[in-house]
Amino acid sequence: MTAALGGAGLKLREDTAMKRAPRGFEDVADPMIAAALRNKSFVCSRPVPSERIATPALVDDICAFAGEAKPLLEWGWSAVVDVRQ
Repeated sequence: MTAALGGAGLKLREDTAMKRAPRGFEDVADPMIAAALRNKSFVCSRPVPSERIATPALVDDICAFAGEAKPLLEWGWSAVVDVRQ
């Protein structure tokens, strides 16, 4: 998921990450997994130029971003357990 985001020029926000891994996960050796465990949330974003805000081009920008961020959405959807089943 993070590699797919990176390929689109996106990355997960790191400003809300914890400084340490949660209790019980201190010994995780893989740096990618360790970084993910420290995240409090999984968010990526892309700035929108102000001149595009009030134009029809904004729709194209949002659709393109949604497609590029889809790996994050799919990863989150796969983690949700459907209790209705």
